[in-house]
Amino acid sequence: MLSQHFFTYIRFGIIFSLFLIGQNILYAQRHHVRNYSLESGLPQSEVEAMTIGMDSSLWFGTNGGGLTRFNGKYFKTYTKKDGLASDVVFDAFFDSKGTLWTGHRGKISAFDGRNFTVYEDIPGFEDVHFGDIFEDNQKRVYFQGVHMSSKAYKFFRKDGDKFTPLHDTQAEIKGRDFFYAYADVDKNLSFFVGDTTYVERDGKMISQLSPLAGRFSSMWLLGYDNGGKTWLLIRPKKEHGFKVYTVLDGKVEEVKIPGLGHHAVTNILEDKNGIIWLTLFKAGVMAYDRKTGTSTIYNEKNGLPDNDIQGILLDHENNIWLSINGHGVSMLTNFSFQSVTQADGLPSALVRSIFHDSHDRYWFGDANGNLSYLKDEKVHVMSLPFNPMKIGIIRSFAELPDGDILVQSIHGIWRTDGKNIRKINKELGLDKETKVSFMESDSQGLWIASINKGLIRHENGKTRYFNKESGDLLYDNVESIKSDSKGNLWIGYWGEGVSRLTVNQNPVAETGNSYEFEHYNPACLHDSYVIQTTEDAHGNIWMATFGNGLVRFDGKDFIHYKEKDGLSSELLYSIIKDNDNNLWVGNQQGIDLIRVDSSGLVSVKNYGENEGVVGVETNATANHIDHDGAVWFGTIKGAVKAVPGNSKVNKTPPAVHITKVKLFYKFVDWDKGPTNDFEFDSQDRWTGVPRGLCLDHDQNHITIGFEGISYKVPEKVRYQWKLEGFDRDWSPLTHYTHAVYANLLAGSYLFKVRAKNNDGIWSEVVEYPFTIEAAWWTRPISKLIFMSLFFFAILGAFRWRTQQLRLRQKQLKDEVKNRTLQIRMKNFEILSKNLELERQKTEISDKADELADSYKSLSRLNALERGIMSELKAGKIVDTVYEKVNLLLSADVLMIGLYNHEKNSIDIRGAIEKGEKLPFISISLDDENSLAAKCFKEQKAILINDFKHKQNEEDNNTPVTEGEITDSIIFVPMHLNNRKMGIISVQSFQPNAFKDHHVDLLKNLSICTQVALENAEAYKAIEKQNEKIEEQNVALRDLNQEKNDLIGMVAHDLRNPLTSALTLCGVLKDDGLDEDQTECVMVIDKALRRMNDMIENILDIKAIESQKINIDWESVNIKDAVNETLIGFEGSLERKGIETVVDYTAGCSSISVDRNLFTQVVENLVSNAIKFSANGSKIFLATSIINGRCVLEIRDQGPGISDHDKKQLFMKYKRLSAKPTAGESSTGLGLSIVKKYVEAMGGQVWCESEIKQGATFFVAFAICELDKNLSATSHENGLG
Repeated sequence: MLSQHFFTYIRFGIIFSLFLIGQNILYAQRHHVRNYSLESGLPQSEVEAMTIGMDSSLWFGTNGGGLTRFNGKYFKTYTKKDGLASDVVFDAFFDSKGTLWTGHRGKISAFDGRNFTVYEDIPGFEDVHFGDIFEDNQKRVYFQGVHMSSKAYKFFRKDGDKFTPLHDTQAEIKGRDFFYAYADVDKNLSFFVGDTTYVERDGKMISQLSPLAGRFSSMWLLGYDNGGKTWLLIRPKKEHGFKVYTVLDGKVEEVKIPGLGHHAVTNILEDKNGIIWLTLFKAGVMAYDRKTGTSTIYNEKNGLPDNDIQGILLDHENNIWLSINGHGVSMLTNFSFQSVTQADGLPSALVRSIFHDSHDRYWFGDANGNLSYLKDEKVHVMSLPFNPMKIGIIRSFAELPDGDILVQSIHGIWRTDGKNIRKINKELGLDKETKVSFMESDSQGLWIASINKGLIRHENGKTRYFNKESGDLLYDNVESIKSDSKGNLWIGYWGEGVSRLTVNQNPVAETGNSYEFEHYNPACLHDSYVIQTTEDAHGNIWMATFGNGLVRFDGKDFIHYKEKDGLSSELLYSIIKDNDNNLWVGNQQGIDLIRVDSSGLVSVKNYGENEGVVGVETNATANHIDHDGAVWFGTIKGAVKAVPGNSKVNKTPPAVHITKVKLFYKFVDWDKGPTNDFEFDSQDRWTGVPRGLCLDHDQNHITIGFEGISYKVPEKVRYQWKLEGFDRDWSPLTHYTHAVYANLLAGSYLFKVRAKNNDGIWSEVVEYPFTIEAAWWTRPISKLIFMSLFFFAILGAFRWRTQQLRLRQKQLKDEVKNRTLQIRMKNFEILSKNLELERQKTEISDKADELADSYKSLSRLNALERGIMSELKAGKIVDTVYEKVNLLLSADVLMIGLYNHEKNSIDIRGAIEKGEKLPFISISLDDENSLAAKCFKEQKAILINDFKHKQNEEDNNTPVTEGEITDSIIFVPMHLNNRKMGIISVQSFQPNAFKDHHVDLLKNLSICTQVALENAEAYKAIEKQNEKIEEQNVALRDLNQEKNDLIGMVAHDLRNPLTSALTLCGVLKDDGLDEDQTECVMVIDKALRRMNDMIENILDIKAIESQKINIDWESVNIKDAVNETLIGFEGSLERKGIETVVDYTAGCSSISVDRNLFTQVVENLVSNAIKFSANGSKIFLATSIINGRCVLEIRDQGPGISDHDKKQLFMKYKRLSAKPTAGESSTGLGLSIVKKYVEAMGGQVWCESEIKQGATFFVAFAICELDKNLSATSHENGLG
């Protein structure tokens, strides 16, 4: 077939023809088209050439992006950097030898799968635009193009290494600038010149005069169909527009294609189903079914990205590929699904109901209450006389005998003729509270499902309710209804199972029909919510549930089907049976087509976005079977139409190929040939994969890559593989396209892989054999050599071992003598060590006793420290230490000496010797013979266990004792924070009475004593400070009382003249003053009133602080009190245009408060709200019950309160950062007074606010007993 790009040039005369303006047809239904462009990986959006490889891959030549291969998932691109002649490719063609030829401007490339060969600088190639490449039946390759300067046609044939310019040598075309060269249906070289066709047969050119000669002004060859007919496009001499003819064996036949009109056809192609595809000049593509005589145009109105089709191609799966100018390539594959979306005119994407009426109108109801219908391929949106939301979500339709349509939503039922609409709830007998969930009509009346009133029947002008109250239903929340073939009505509830209603027809109209209900336990449905019900041809009832999959009821049992049975989801939204007894199930993952028989589910096929389901997720109960048997679904992005007859099985299996072999996860450059690690016989010319691969023993980690080319739904291609010699079974199904095998043993292996397409059709098994050689040391000859060496080694070892045993026997005799002597000596040594061990045992025992004693002392020390630290007086601390120290260690003498800074001495008071207190002792620090002075000055502990002996021999130091001199002495210094405080000492008349751990105990006791003494000093200082503070507080209270008395006197003295001044201002305002005088008086009046407010606040504060508030408790009606307060602010509210909104809650009418104080609280809060509210805003007042208390809420729309201001909101004389909106003044006392009054009445006040969100003040008071009882009763009755 000639390239489309080439024909763009040879038909340039028709581009400007007025006859090419086609019919402007609006297609409201969109078809499923897969588009591939830059975002998909295509290197350039303008595809000039398309061809299919011998491995079923697609090759696209682009206008600047080079040449690219596509396998359904990935693009692999070749450019000039890879050896391509040019990145602008005008045509691409595979010859019978598998070479890919590409045409460029002035150049031709040949690609063998590994390397490019570029033909340029060929005589005659200059400036030739090679746009058509083909091969004849003698396997000769031809190249046709246009010389861009002269516009003359050039035609070359490759003869060996040369290119023969046939346009100069072929008699039939020599000297002609315009001709067609092509291969006919039998691949004979042919020329189309004017009225004559030349065909090469047996080496000779035979001329044939066209049967249409003389009947046209222009004629173009379109191509051939599968039957060998030649398709021609002609422009008649005496008529406008174009006509299409076919020619076979001289017989001419005009093809009258419906809908073609004046469209110019640029190419034709016949697919495997006999459909003729015609590309139309800038008008899309047309599919013409010669059997039915029907045609369909695909253009940008119904799915294509653009109408400018550049080329057309048929792949191995019968998919149609279109190259579209500026939009890459598009594939038309699955015509089962069509869609209607907002782009086609729907008012909303969320379609909730669909209906096909007797006037061939397709009705759509959406989630926003919009009504629209599709008629004559155009969407019409009804103009409603009210807001569509008044209708709400439209869930079902029904048609009346007169053709009017009933429209159902939760708010009721409407009736429309397509132009006018009205609500008919009253006519149907529905009360105002009825919420409608679904409706279904029959020949006698209307069934209506309600989510709060059960089931409703309207028939012969009468309405009857079936619900829980009437005793007919178990529940009132009916969500779905569906009639079966026996006239039964199936009723589904929300999570409450299903019921079956049997209607017993009664011919006597007066008595009416009788109804029988049968209820099924919800457990049978796993407590599922039944969304929708349908019946198959075998009488089985199928139920779509929300979360528990599909349920089939065969009259006895409920059988459940889940994802494991093939469902794409268990969250189902709808179910419906088509005319072929197939079930169509909508869910969140798309649509499932379920084929069933009398025993149940047979197979499931899933459809989603890849198959053309726009929006993927369907909506609840949004389905319908139209008059043609097509199934409609409402989705979140429009409406989808499924034509069951078009849902054909893809019987073409994926084309599977081995694409790569890697070792240890790394790519291997197989082009470099065999190495020490591997050998192979040859390579695949397109993939480079080695054939006859033999790997060395340590190259036993292999990765084998593969691909399965299937374009219909490449996302659903699945693979299985196994390695014979390693695997027992096939691998699980997977989408991975590589298999990894590690640590393979030596041997021969056969890798097998297969793939299945989206319809489960398996490909043939593709095999790849390879071998892993054994290591040289595991080969048979190596094993024989190893066995021989092993035998001789054993023999030599035996002889050597015998000789060694003899020598060893002689050595053993000598060793026995020597060892006997050594044993005797060793026994003596062991005896000596035993004596040493006995001595160490005694020493360890003594140490253990000492440690036990230390542990007991530590425990006692902890108790002693707690006793000392609890004392806060120095004398008591010393007494406690004296009293408790003997619990730590046995001592005859205990003393604590404190440093006297003035006398530079250590003063010891209350020392104890043998239980008796010693008189006061003062030791000068200048006494060099005193152990106490030495310990204090050097700040080191002293331990002496034989003082008498040391004193007599070498030491003149003396202890501090009376009478007999002690023999064991410990002195420990006391200091805290580098401050020397004194010493502590224990002494005994026994020698060696103390150990080192006693010194540590005494040090710990010293530290504790020091801290306790320090605390005592601090405590004493704090007591003195507290006395001073109390004296100051008394003086401040006296001053504050004097201040309050003075303020009260001043305020009372100012009140009378202010009252008089205000009265005079009132008189002056009514005295007929001119405008300026009146304004002055108003300013004075405003200032005087502000001063009066300040005095009132000051007096209130004085009363509060003096605790002279007298509470006059009474039951106050909060509604009346607030309304009376608001009357006083009518002027202020009117001036600022502020609206008040009040909401009083039942059960919160009376509170226990002082009426006057409560009124002042409300006045302050309302006044505050007015000050900070902008003109035209609102103030909201509401009551509620919180934690058993009545809460009054006052909320404004002012500037709000910052977190900083919240902290000082209720403090006196504090002004907030936010300013009143009309310049009003504030004393800063109002909220302080509010807080005092509220708390005085046992209430609470608080504020909640955000910046720029206004402020809300809450005041909570106790509810009167009567209101409490009312509130409790309201809650019990469901009113609270």
